[in-house]
Amino acid sequence: MMAAVTCGYGGIRMEKTDSVNRQFTVGMVDNDARSIASLREIIEDLIPRAAVIWSVTDGTDAVSRCLSERGRPDIVLVDMSLEGMQGPTVCRIMREHCSMMPIVAMTAFSTNMYRSIAARAGAQGIVSKNSESDFVEGIHEVICGRTYGGQLFESAAMACARVQEEQRSSDRNLTQQEILVMELLAENKDDGQIASELSIVPATVRKHIQNARRKLHAKNRFQAALMWITGADW
Repeated sequence: MMAAVTCGYGGIRMEKTDSVNRQFTVGMVDNDARSIASLREIIEDLIPRAAVIWSVTDGTDAVSRCLSERGRPDIVLVDMSLEGMQGPTVCRIMREHCSMMPIVAMTAFSTNMYRSIAARAGAQGIVSKNSESDFVEGIHEVICGRTYGGQLFESAAMACARVQEEQRSSDRNLTQQEILVMELLAENKDDGQIASELSIVPATVRKHIQNARRKLHAKNRFQAALMWITGADW
């Protein structure tokens, strides 16, 4: 068992295990190149033992790197508002195939907007890109083997087992897009809001909800959302 030591970066003090006294590698995906440059600078300045080995703007590229042993970092940071393959989908695919690599979701919006979505997608925490202290503390906590940002988050191993079980279950074999729609529906968002966030039209949102409702054996969309939130059997 690793002993706990007290360390601080950038005026931030926290309890951390010996694991952060070694160099660790970081991968990062964000669709904004300027954001990547800013976040890389924060990591280099405030977390000297962290080495960013790659930063990309495409979710597919990030998934490919993390599924390769040569490209897999010790921790990966995933922006929730990616273009193309959405951040939660990126997290879920990574988590399904990687049981050890911790994932930190990040957003420039309120973390409350994506907290449950990120947790269900297999991340170990969520941080704000607008707060240096939150960003640094979240990375430290997760690289130490803990979760960050609320009780919804699980360890990498537990999240991997859950995501794999969800994928294996034929009754819960929702597509990635249906999963995203259900996550947003569970956040009490209407069809227009969901369509806007996923860059699709409301008619497509309704079709995804209909398909998900059928797979969940729910009588209506409201029951489907409740079942999705509670994880009730069906």
